[in-house]
Amino acid sequence: MLKKGDGKSIVNISSINYRLGVSGRSIYSSTKAGIIGLTTGLARELGKEGIRINCISPGWVFTERQTREYFDTKDEEKNKKHLENLFSMQSLKIKIQPDDIANHVLFLLSDSSRATTGHNLIVDGGWLLE
Repeated sequence: MLKKGDGKSIVNISSINYRLGVSGRSIYSSTKAGIIGLTTGLARELGKEGIRINCISPGWVFTERQTREYFDTKDEEKNKKHLENLFSMQSLKIKIQPDDIANHVLFLLSDSSRATTGHNLIVDGGWLLE
């Protein structure tokens, strides 16, 4: 049973992939879209209990796993082309780091976002500019 109270916050993690329509990634994309739907539905449902629920949709984040899977440390030319391709998609030409996502999570968990609920915060370096 949930108790009413100030300062309760949940942050879900989705992905910008829900908007990209990548071939072969339909199931992944639909689950990420579902997380956003869950976020908005629960935000309305649990707001009356003083619980804020938001979501973060990261773009391409340079985690150890992503770097290991997508960059070949032995082929610098291939790495350079892959990085150029990623940067061509982003408005900001930066390598998004896990800390970039963590800082947004911390904001949404803090009292600084006390009036924010039901939102999907896209942290993608400007990939999905609207």
